[in-house]
Amino acid sequence: MKNNCIVYLSVVAAVFICTARTACTANEQHNDDWSIMWRQPTPTPVAIQVKQLGGLGKDLENRKWLMISTDCHQIYYQPSTDKKKVSEVYYLFDNVYEFLKGRSPAKLKTPIKAFLVPNEWGRSRCDRTCNAMRTGDQGDILFIITSLLHEETHLFNFAFLDDVPQGWWAGEFTCIYFQQRALWQAQEKNIKTEISSRLPNGPRCRLHEMDKRGKEVFDEALSALYFFEEKYGLKKSQRFRQACLEESKRTKGGPLPYSVFAEVFGMDIERLEQGWLQFYEWESPGKGEVLHLLSKEQREEKRQAEIAEREAPLLKGAKSAILKHDDGEVDKYHSYGGNRAQTVMFEAPAGEWYVYGISFYGSHYGGQHDFDAVNGDVCILDEGLRVISRTSFPYSLLTYKKAWIEVPTLATKVTGKFYVAIHAHSERYKGIYVGYDEDIDVSHSSLGSVSRKQFKLRPTPNKLEWMIRVKLAARPVYYE
Repeated sequence: MKNNCIVYLSVVAAVFICTARTACTANEQHNDDWSIMWRQPTPTPVAIQVKQLGGLGKDLENRKWLMISTDCHQIYYQPSTDKKKVSEVYYLFDNVYEFLKGRSPAKLKTPIKAFLVPNEWGRSRCDRTCNAMRTGDQGDILFIITSLLHEETHLFNFAFLDDVPQGWWAGEFTCIYFQQRALWQAQEKNIKTEISSRLPNGPRCRLHEMDKRGKEVFDEALSALYFFEEKYGLKKSQRFRQACLEESKRTKGGPLPYSVFAEVFGMDIERLEQGWLQFYEWESPGKGEVLHLLSKEQREEKRQAEIAEREAPLLKGAKSAILKHDDGEVDKYHSYGGNRAQTVMFEAPAGEWYVYGISFYGSHYGGQHDFDAVNGDVCILDEGLRVISRTSFPYSLLTYKKAWIEVPTLATKVTGKFYVAIHAHSERYKGIYVGYDEDIDVSHSSLGSVSRKQFKLRPTPNKLEWMIRVKLAARPVYYE
């Protein structure tokens, strides 16, 4: 498996090895002669306008592009796109095709069009009818190449399936696995450790349930596909991919039968599932017992118990409480920029109480910045909307994976009604998503408008409850 590093685009590390050399006599002097060693010459682009791009968007058809060709691809970009980035895509892009050709039962016709859309981060998609894809030009080279790998996997699937639905295992599960593994491998990260960190409490469903849960269990599917390849080897992993595509064609994208797992891996799904759990050292039952995975309520109970154990030395026996309005089930997410802040009203219990922290369900986005150097703010306001404390927190507390985030705050005394606001300072290419619950009767949430003079509230676009919770203690709690 380790010999397949190039297959997973680790050639990114060698992108600086120049294939073109410039002859220079001893008498010829150049002010930039050192840079000659690291140049990556690309073909002269041609200006072109492309029509009939199907679902990729009319915005691509309504402008002229610069285009350069590789053996397998046509790369379209705008004059504003970083030329070094274009050069790196040019040198690496055909590796994507070679990788997928070796893992797919059907050959994808070339050339494949790829549009690097200016001033966008990600937002990738493809269209089989025009054999083309798009992604934003704002990511770094690893992000761009692995985003294109994701979309080209879909196109290879369509080459086999034509207009038949892909199904979850052959489609999005595999695309995410290829994209994320290629990225981690190029970053020289321990892939098993990265996967385990995304599922600290183990999987949320069983193997045979994944294609029924779909986008809810992307991390579980990623963990399973990595396990299959590492445990049973590349050939069986390729056979599983082909079997998934064949079943998608037969069932028109229906759920994967148990028999596919047994046929490919030579064992029933219960034994395969037990090996998957043991591979990641998740709790696994003894032989013959029924697999038991934690319910949503059990996971929340376990999470709160872990937090209580961790915070016990801080509280030193003080009475504590958690205020919340959400039901724990996230429905959607939103990010707000400028001076807007997701705000929730709470009411303190009778007696003397101090806020010592908040938790919210969310994630960060972006990548071309230092997450330790970019901050959001937690504002606590009294009933009259006067800010009584403000605590900054780094984006590095969050990850790209949406999860509960614990933010310690200044010890802040609260009485009666008060407000908690998360001012994320989000922008187009960096920011924070906060989850919200739509299954509510009464909303306590709003959008705050932060300014130096005053804090104003306005309604949210629809009735919702931001998934923001407050931690209270009966005495001030100070962090060392």
